[in-house]
Amino acid sequence: MTIQLYDFSRPPSLHPETRAKLVQWLTRSNSLLSEVLAGFAFKVEIKLDDCATAWPAKSLPEWSEKTISFRVKLAELASMSVIALPSPLAQVVIGTMMGEQIREWPQERDLSAGERSVGELFASNIVSSLVESWMSDTPLNLRVSEIEPNLRRTKIFKSNEPFVVCQSTITTDVGAAPWTWILPHEFLTELFGAVRNKESASGSTPRQQLEALARDMTTQITVRLGGVQLSAPQVSALRVGDLVVLNQKTTEPLRAIVSGKPRFLGWPGRIGNRQAFEIASDGTRRDRSTEIAKPAMTVAGR
Repeated sequence: MTIQLYDFSRPPSLHPETRAKLVQWLTRSNSLLSEVLAGFAFKVEIKLDDCATAWPAKSLPEWSEKTISFRVKLAELASMSVIALPSPLAQVVIGTMMGEQIREWPQERDLSAGERSVGELFASNIVSSLVESWMSDTPLNLRVSEIEPNLRRTKIFKSNEPFVVCQSTITTDVGAAPWTWILPHEFLTELFGAVRNKESASGSTPRQQLEALARDMTTQITVRLGGVQLSAPQVSALRVGDLVVLNQKTTEPLRAIVSGKPRFLGWPGRIGNRQAFEIASDGTRRDRSTEIAKPAMTVAGR
């Protein structure tokens, strides 16, 4: 494994299998949504751009104050997802659905209460397309809950947890802009976890069901980078850009914690765009840490 310095500011990437499922699902949903809009004499092309992770604190401020967005609820799950539309695209879609002839791409502005009501109908059409194109026999209880007052300042996402941003471009005769679905990871887990559970339980014995359940159980593994003790004045004096020297030497392996207990010793690194941890030893015995030689690895880039 080649060791590279990892950019901790980047959110963890989507699992390839999860991303593939999202891409397949949303591609089908966009095709169906195009057919629905054709019923309003609205000919559009909708193409999925990408599904990627992002930090809320970095992503949300990029949205305009005039963005129209709607909270989308999944069954009884507490966490919400959001469908967002830039104001100009919302004006084009809403105006066309109301029978207007849109000749040019509109300027960004706040929408009226009536326009927001029609916008909610469009968001419901997006959700209906998602439900109808769902790739499992397991019913999908997905619905528009309410208008999100201000996407830039929303509090429905946890600031320290990355979310998934799925962006699709809607191309009309007068211009193009994206519709975006923002999903917390808990939302994704509930979506695809239900599918796995039903598929594993179908046609299986009780023992097989228990084994499938055990395979689906997850355990948190934490790799501690290091620590340091600072006085209260030192902490209060910290500023962006300051360097804090940890008590962990670069020649000593890191310790991986499993379910609150030390389990492995190893070395940090990177594979592609993902941070990695190479297990070098069973770390249950403390004195083993001094016996492990650091592997001959090179640092490839910052």
